[in-house]
Amino acid sequence: MKKRLSFVIALAVICTFIFGCKKDKEEPIDILTSKTWKWAAVDKNPSTNPKGKIMYFENTGCLKDDVIYFYATGNYEIKNPDSRCSMMLDGFRKNTFNISSNEFSFGSDRLGTIAEVSKKQVKIYFPIRLYVVPDGAMPDYLVMILE
Repeated sequence: MKKRLSFVIALAVICTFIFGCKKDKEEPIDILTSKTWKWAAVDKNPSTNPKGKIMYFENTGCLKDDVIYFYATGNYEIKNPDSRCSMMLDGFRKNTFNISSNEFSFGSDRLGTIAEVSKKQVKIYFPIRLYVVPDGAMPDYLVMILE
């Protein structure tokens, strides 16, 4: 009887560990808010790019040390630690995103699309619109990468 009870208890403990320790899939909002992000120059997953001609955002000059914070409230903030770009970023300090509709606002009127959220990178693209004369050499999208 004592051996049988020990076996049942051991089996219950083992089953608890096997079936109770499933790893939950991490939601995109959890990935976005889990760390600070920086501009990146290398696209680790080109397969998520939009169809058409693309141009990658260049993180040069005072933008290199920018830090991007995403908040669960649907806001994000770009901070420049050394404040060299503070005048340039006045209209871009705090903006919004909607992870369920993949919308990303940058400034007051630029609406982009969130193409990828992974632990390796975040990819956002913006359509480039030419209102005057269309230019076949111009790209269709500006792609921004965060890592």
